[in-house]
Amino acid sequence: MNTTTTTGKPTNGHRLVLLPLPFQGHLNPMLQLANILHSKGFSITILHIRFNSPNPTNYPHFTFLPIPDTAGEPNPLISDVGMVVRWVHYINISFVDPIRGCLERLMLEDDGVACLITDALWFCTQSVADGLKLPRIVHRTSSISSFLYFASYSRDTGCFGSFSDEETKSKSLAKGLEPLNHQDLSKFLTSDPESACKVIELMVEGTKRARAVIWNTFKELEEGELEALSQDFPNPHFLIGPFHKYFPASSSSLLAQDQTSISWLDKHPPKSVLYVSFGSIVKLEKSEFLEIAWGLANSKQPFLWVVRPGSIGGSEWLEPLPDEFLERIVEGRGYIVKWAPQQDVLAHRATGGFWTHNGWNSTLESICEGVPMICSPAFGDQLPNARYVSDVWKIGVELQNGFEREEIESAIKRVMVNAEGLEFRNKITNLKWKVNRCLEKGGSSYSSLEDLECLERLMSEDDGVACLITDAQWFGTQSVAVGLKLPRIVHRTSSISSFLLFAKSLALLDTGCFWQGSDEERKSETLVQGLEPLKVKDLPKLLTSEPQGVCKVLELMAKATKRAQALIWNTFKELEEHDLEVLSQDFPNPHFFIGPFHKYFPAHHQAAS
Repeated sequence: MNTTTTTGKPTNGHRLVLLPLPFQGHLNPMLQLANILHSKGFSITILHIRFNSPNPTNYPHFTFLPIPDTAGEPNPLISDVGMVVRWVHYINISFVDPIRGCLERLMLEDDGVACLITDALWFCTQSVADGLKLPRIVHRTSSISSFLYFASYSRDTGCFGSFSDEETKSKSLAKGLEPLNHQDLSKFLTSDPESACKVIELMVEGTKRARAVIWNTFKELEEGELEALSQDFPNPHFLIGPFHKYFPASSSSLLAQDQTSISWLDKHPPKSVLYVSFGSIVKLEKSEFLEIAWGLANSKQPFLWVVRPGSIGGSEWLEPLPDEFLERIVEGRGYIVKWAPQQDVLAHRATGGFWTHNGWNSTLESICEGVPMICSPAFGDQLPNARYVSDVWKIGVELQNGFEREEIESAIKRVMVNAEGLEFRNKITNLKWKVNRCLEKGGSSYSSLEDLECLERLMSEDDGVACLITDAQWFGTQSVAVGLKLPRIVHRTSSISSFLLFAKSLALLDTGCFWQGSDEERKSETLVQGLEPLKVKDLPKLLTSEPQGVCKVLELMAKATKRAQALIWNTFKELEEHDLEVLSQDFPNPHFFIGPFHKYFPAHHQAAS
């Protein structure tokens, strides 16, 4: 087997095999994820095809294994998104057997394979993993919000259909896909809509069947979206991003980075320079390129502009620019490079704004450095990302009319000069603070990574896991167990009678248990209908400083308990026989009354230190 290995590589029997999609926006986060998992003691093997293959010398601590091609691997025409979509479909058909063969050989080695982690767009690997009885975890490189749009998509919405001129200009919200509007949906159009539809459907289905999903985002940014996601995707979800903040910028770029951009930024005052880059795939027409150039010139703001060679239709590089632009404008106020070290640029004190295509990596990197954005999305998840930046998080503006120099000039001034820009900066600085907090010990991403590490180690143990038994208050573990196809049994530490009271928590607000009545009402001996033997005078004692929050927790606990395989009670039947009869009506799960627990063994010291 043709592998690239390194001495000193961990061989603790916890080998993870990662399979990235070979595009810059997918490859970067997958290699960052590999670094994160390697730092936790896992051995990493990177499976990859030969197109855009990563450079093994940049990652000597990994093993790289190229997947043999079958009939000569065709490269996608990056200039056409429809061709890229067809190519993704092609590799998922053509590489099933080679991927299976690589995994079978790896499983025979001493380290074996604990888990397969793939890009969500490698949807064919779910059937391979099922056949080999390997757990597969999906890494989705987009935001949760954009994934929800893809998951909600159906042909009835017309996302990839034909649009009238009126529909392409409509800014009315698309029902069920808010905050996207009909103008956004028309931009989903590709040269091959049927293939695009099929790829999205297969990607969504493969994600739903996966053992778990890893997200390069953080809970505080997409909390509402995570809640919506969990309703249709009960897999465990691990929000451990932003990935790139775990380690210094790593060299996984497929393009050579021009480091002179940093020394050029060093000469400028804080927050004065607009950084312009539209990613590694977006193509521009010559007319669009010139509108961008004159919009930048007319704004009279310093700019660092990334222009990829070959990204302008019919040109090698800067040939469409008139001489006077290069001589008078660029020499005095701007700097143009072929590719830049983006993370370093965004973190530089001189960078005050980012004009971006809103790929998720770029959007997240801008949030992490507190840099407001100008949005020019082109396709795919860039559209919802841009809409969230402008309309939901309100940390930037979106160009509404493509590339027109007057609107470009206005947008630059809104972000870089006007008072509105200060508002954007304040809001994105608050998000930057939340990023730093989520990565600290006890933060949401830190804790989620610990949970992911625990899951992956359990999956690699020979004994496996027969059953998960949790306290009833760990209601979030029900979705984890369902996603892992593990039985979950709930242990309820209270009596049945008190559980019945909590299970009716939604009615408590109506009964007044959290209200404060008059002194006379608070002393009433009247029984509360449906909550006997509680009396009205008992209810105010349930009062808390946050009644809505308490009701929500009790509701979630009750719902998750109802979905459990069974319940274990620290009580005995003769004590609560009537309550058991009532309980069984709403909770048909098997109930095991094996208490009192403390009578099974002699008393021993269990006090917490």
